[in-house]
Amino acid sequence: MEDYLEKKTDEELVLMWDSEDAKNVLYLRMLPILYRLIAPFAERGIDGYDADDLLQEASHAFVRAVSGYNPDKNARFRTYLWICVRSHLLNLAKKENSTAKNGTLVSLYEPVNADNPDVRLIDTLSTESDFEESAVRAEITEMIIRDAKKKLSMFELAVFRLFYMKNMRVQDIASKLGCSAKSVENTLYRIRTKFRNA
Repeated sequence: MEDYLEKKTDEELVLMWDSEDAKNVLYLRMLPILYRLIAPFAERGIDGYDADDLLQEASHAFVRAVSGYNPDKNARFRTYLWICVRSHLLNLAKKENSTAKNGTLVSLYEPVNADNPDVRLIDTLSTESDFEESAVRAEITEMIIRDAKKKLSMFELAVFRLFYMKNMRVQDIASKLGCSAKSVENTLYRIRTKFRNA
């Protein structure tokens, strides 16, 4: 069933949202975009939110984007999703980072550091001018993931996502997956070989 759904466009999958299989295919297809969107927020930090929390927030915004998407507006679902999730994360960052732990206000418009007072925290997050470049990167990432799913075993795919998408260290991956660091290194070698020989 999922092979049939893989051939559907994003917009067609949105219209098939009642199907559990369609939901899974669309979510997995959009996951690289969600990772790309949360990356700058995870790097800068939002008080009380780690990367997993941010992915959950992005996933909630994804569901709302599916509900609010109107194909008659002639906009691609990916574009609409990007705007919805990014807006949600920006609002979350503004809300959560408005007060620091010791109760003093921390504005996103404050300078990042004293050495360069012209650069504000809000300037370090993705801007609308980055949208097109980021969307292209997300589509390339999605193509890589789709290709990886065809070439890699489940374990290799897990290592691939943790190492290349979550930027985890080999030792941390080994701890998370319950294996040795050498096993992760060997898996990374096999992944590189499979992609080189493709």
